[in-house]
Amino acid sequence: APMDSSTGTSESKWLLGGRFVSEEVSGIMGGMPFHGMGLTGYDNYKQLFFNIWLDEMSTTYMVCSGQADSTGKVITLAGTYEDYMTGAKAQPFKSITRIISNDKHVYEMYMPGPDGKEFKSFEATYTRIK
Repeated sequence: APMDSSTGTSESKWLLGGRFVSEEVSGIMGGMPFHGMGLTGYDNYKQLFFNIWLDEMSTTYMVCSGQADSTGKVITLAGTYEDYMTGAKAQPFKSITRIISNDKHVYEMYMPGPDGKEFKSFEATYTRIK
């Protein structure tokens, strides 16, 4: 299906002495109200960024981890999730966060299509409201 477009809001906060960032998202997805939350951090022991995501579209969760590029402005994470819509287990996905500026970043999500080839399934552009 062609990409759908919508708007929403996201509120991010530093937690636990600035070690983690929480995010709460509200908007419309597929014509329905959407609410989700995430937790992102950097694991000093494993030397990895990680993210845990939950939303009210399902009762499952997504966990991913990975690295930033040498500039620190592109963070690529990979993980698996349970696809409640198809019943598929351990579906791979990849997310890329591109930090454009202190006031703007772009989040992209990729997953395999029916043919097994990776495609962009989601993109969100975040712009800070001052």
